[in-house]
Amino acid sequence: MASVALGLMVLISLAYVSVAASRDSILSPPSHAAFPDWMAGPLGPLASWFKPSDEGRRILLTAVVVGMYLCYLAVIGCGSRLRPGVAIAAIVAIDVIFFLSPPLSLTDVFNYINYGRMEVLHGLNPYATIPALGPHSDPSFPLSNWHALLSPYGPLFTLYTFALVPLGVAASFWVLKGSLLLASLACLWLVWRCAELLGRDPLRATLFVGLNPLVLVWGLGGDHNDFFTMLFVLLAAYLLLEARARATAAGPDPGAPPAWGWGRLVGALDGARRPLGPGEPGPGREVGAGFLLMAAVAVKASAGLLLPVVLCGARRRLRVLGGMVVGLVVLGGASVYAFGAHLPNLAQQSTLVTLVGLPNVIGYLLGYGGETDTMKLVLAGILLAAVAGVSIW
Repeated sequence: MASVALGLMVLISLAYVSVAASRDSILSPPSHAAFPDWMAGPLGPLASWFKPSDEGRRILLTAVVVGMYLCYLAVIGCGSRLRPGVAIAAIVAIDVIFFLSPPLSLTDVFNYINYGRMEVLHGLNPYATIPALGPHSDPSFPLSNWHALLSPYGPLFTLYTFALVPLGVAASFWVLKGSLLLASLACLWLVWRCAELLGRDPLRATLFVGLNPLVLVWGLGGDHNDFFTMLFVLLAAYLLLEARARATAAGPDPGAPPAWGWGRLVGALDGARRPLGPGEPGPGREVGAGFLLMAAVAVKASAGLLLPVVLCGARRRLRVLGGMVVGLVVLGGASVYAFGAHLPNLAQQSTLVTLVGLPNVIGYLLGYGGETDTMKLVLAGILLAAVAGVSIW
């Protein structure tokens, strides 16, 4: 059953991407402005014969997501029967299919590109100037849609978009998609490794993350930068777990001479005895993990919700905190150098309502007609309580 469900997920993904690539439609929001071949990707001819109405395409999207979730649940429930090679090949195939798609469901990708081009080509700081005040003749402008919004994206990610500008809009689009694909596959490898370090089934963990339709349709299909954030988060988690595993393997070393002077001071600060025993890991992994978590925040500020959780759960908190401080100084300094005292426009973005976002859907289900200010406040309180609860746990 798991093999059949896995095969169906591959076929559903291929069919959906082919239909979305066959012509401009609501399935690819940027296509309302233009739908050149370079944006559509190579899979459109597979579904050129299929010409549903916009309503039919909405029904198709719903059917695809429901069908993928049913298959996903079947794979997760029976995943232990799958051969790892077959499962990994299917995950990679699905990821490649969504890499070859036009932008699905979301419009962010051309906002990324447009904000980068504003600074590099036109000298306009995307944290201080809205795109509407820039040149409308730039080829990325009609494909973007946040024309009245200052950039909400983190400085580290924005600097990456600067590096793409010399490639032009089309090549920037595909290089960005390719880097998201690589980041996604790297995240899955890290999930596998972290599961091994925790003594859990790595295949089931990888299937749980890698086949989630939310990750595939809205993440990879929508070309969203969350994969870069999660790459830094998962790499930090891997370093922390590996440091713990190495320390456990090293075990106590009662024969080590006591540390004096500087060694005793450092040991008092980070909680590790000095000198380090045989096999006892140094501070590099935990300091590096703290730095990587700040890099995740520099890509997307919402990663900051993880900082108290990690600090409470880390084996050597002061080492991790030291890495965070170094990251804050280095990455904060780079942001000030590139953008001045301006910060990402999170305040305005937080007021936007996502039609298919959980708060809006809950609002409809409760009969409020969508997300309300009261609901936003209640959900924010639940989020903070969840972060506090997980930190204590």
